[in-house]
Amino acid sequence: MSNTTSTNLSSVRLLCRNIAMGFSIHRVFAPLIPLLRTNCEKFSAHEAPAKTASPVALLRNMWWAFRHHRRGDICHITGDVHYLLFALPFAHRVVTVHDLITLHLGGSPFWRWLRRKIWLSWSLPLADKIVCISENTRRELLEACNLDSKKVEVIYNPVDPIFQPSFKAFNAEQPRILHIGTNWNKNVDRTIEALKGIPCTFVVVGPLTEEQHMALQHAQIVYENPIGLSDKEMKAQYECCDLVSFPSLFEGFGMPIIEGQAVGRPILTSEIAPLTEVAADTACYVNPQSVESIRQGFLRIIQNESYREELVAKGFENVKRFAAPHIASQYLALYHSL
Repeated sequence: MSNTTSTNLSSVRLLCRNIAMGFSIHRVFAPLIPLLRTNCEKFSAHEAPAKTASPVALLRNMWWAFRHHRRGDICHITGDVHYLLFALPFAHRVVTVHDLITLHLGGSPFWRWLRRKIWLSWSLPLADKIVCISENTRRELLEACNLDSKKVEVIYNPVDPIFQPSFKAFNAEQPRILHIGTNWNKNVDRTIEALKGIPCTFVVVGPLTEEQHMALQHAQIVYENPIGLSDKEMKAQYECCDLVSFPSLFEGFGMPIIEGQAVGRPILTSEIAPLTEVAADTACYVNPQSVESIRQGFLRIIQNESYREELVAKGFENVKRFAAPHIASQYLALYHSL
């Protein structure tokens, strides 16, 4: 990738949340770091020391950020630690907003109010540039906060180049269905209901509850439940599967869509933003609130060979939009604009 300008940037610091809060953000930026480093005289990536959202943890992380930044640095914050903006008074401040799940979390009315203020209303106006990973997130953010729209732009997440086309003959008799994530928004319970009576091997990545284990056994669904996979092991799961199940109720982006498409697998996902923005016309869309809609989506992919092949072919084209060099060049242009 060529430099955005004729001169490299002087100092860029990427500040991430603690990996114990989830490795997804680290995975998103991993393919960008080598590309950004080659275009900066000094580039470094750092992980916040505290891994919770308690008041003590917030203060500890802010003190860490304040101590280690220098006047004139470009400090790029990512991973829902927006409050670090308070601790970087002498830096050029960039923050990537991955989603607005903060607005959907529970707790007391006071805690919900304070969380919204700290993570959004008070902190984000301090940023010089705000990056949203989808047009949908940008729209929601501007509706939720009083921000200058000119400093809020969209840069998509990149697909990791480790995900490459891998041919596998589709097993229509017993398809291996890969479902990534088990949080409330991943819609595991409805997916289990939708798969009742459909011969398959259901591979759910992430810890299942005891009730979900029992539901799978009661539905007589053959299933596997790998947990804590490395990037290499996750890549192998994509390569071994026949289709990717992603009927989420809420997402900031939807990495499994482009990772699955990069490997060459048909995708079943929800007809909601931003998933429709990420997949465009290259996925089988379902209503995530409807068990029957999810079921019919699975059956269409499993039973219709020409439809599957069309999804795979379109998926290979779609994933080009998310190539890491293209995304890195957009971040570099943003840094230079400061």
